[in-house]
Parts: sequence; structure tokens; C-alpha cells
Amino acid sequence: PPAIAMAPASLHYARALARFPSVTHALTAGALYGSGDFVSQMLEKSCGVESTGKQGYNVHRTLRMASFGACFAGPIVRVWYGVLPTIVSHTRAALPLVESYRPVGFLSVFKRMYRLKGSFVHTEKLREVAVMLVADISLFQLPFLSFYFSVIGLMEGLSLPVSWDRCRKDFGEVWKFTLAFWIPLQMMNFLVVPSRFTAFTANACNGVFTATLLSLYRHYRDY
Repeated sequence: PPAIAMAPASLHYARALARFPSVTHALTAGALYGSGDFVSQMLEKSCGVESTGKQGYNVHRTLRMASFGACFAGPIVRVWYGVLPTIVSHTRAALPLVESYRPVGFLSVFKRMYRLKGSFVHTEKLREVAVMLVADISLFQLPFLSFYFSVIGLMEGLSLPVSWDRCRKDFGEVWKFTLAFWIPLQMMNFLVVPSRFTAFTANACNGVFTATLLSLYRHYRDY
């Protein structure tokens, strides 16, 4: 079965994360961002929204995205999701304790998928996920989006003022879309994904969001 076939791969990846965390995160993010741009260029071609004057596949663009993933996204995401549990623990210490259990019916399907034990989700876990979600969106995802726009502009050869102006324009248009994309995904990431794979999941989603969805949006808008 596919689940059994995936098990050795996940074990090997977990071992690589344990032995070489920085390199593994960097290479993973580079591959994810590069793959995301490849998919984006294929979709842009099929939808007829390619850049003006573009002839053939833009290899440099894919390499630029892969470089951003390997040099920036991978290391930054690794550091952030290493620090996030500390932020959550300090925040939880300042909040009143909740000792009761509460059934959460809509999570039952995820509990079965990921073989989570118990018939109830502890309200402490839900509070922890809520704190992680608020911290992640406000302190990381939205600032990281601005960072992405700015750095990609510089990597494309734009001057710093021009890159910043484009960043402000793009951020103003997509921040609501960013919230709609990340809130449900990160809630599931924090709730059901093992903590050692949290950064990988976030990088995979970032590759899809920035390298594919945002690129498609900008091409539909501009071309």
C-alpha cells in the first residue's frame, strides 16, 4: 500500500533532519520552491498568461526561486519553527489553565487519518494550536511575505526602492488571500502533523503559495 511505501521515506527524511537539519531544510526548500515555479510556468503557458516576450521555459526564473528557497526560506523556516514552541510555552504560562476536555466532532476524520489516540481533543491542545496559529500568522507569515517580495525583486535585478514599491503594491493586494490560505493549513499542520515535520509542511505550502499561486495571480493581473 502507498502508506507503507511512504513509511521508509519518512523515516529516512526524519533521520536526515536529525543529523543534518540545516542542510536538509535548505535542500528541501530549494527543491520545493523550484518545483513550485516549474508548475507555475506550465500553468501560465496553458492559461495563456505568460510574460510579454517570453520564449520557451525560463530556467533562470526556476533557479532564482530554488535559490531563494535554499538560501532564505529553508534556513528561516527552520529557525522560526524551532523558536515557535518557546513562544507558545511562555504565552501559555501567562494564560489561565483549562483542565477540561471537550469533544470536537469535525476533527474525528483527521484523528482517524493520522491514528490519533483518544476520542476527545484536549482543550489544552486546541489552545496551544490557537496560540501557535496567531503567532505564526502575525509574526512570521505576513512579514515573510513582504521579505519574499522584496528579495525576489532584488534577485530579478530591481533597485531597492523599486523592489520595495512593488512589494508594497503586491502585499496590499494579497494579504487577505494569504490569511485565507494559511489559517486553515497551519491549523491542520499544528494539530495533526508530527512536530519534526512542521517546518517541512510549512515549506511545502510556501512553495505552492509563493512560487505557484502568487506567480499565477501576478501574471493574470499583469498579462
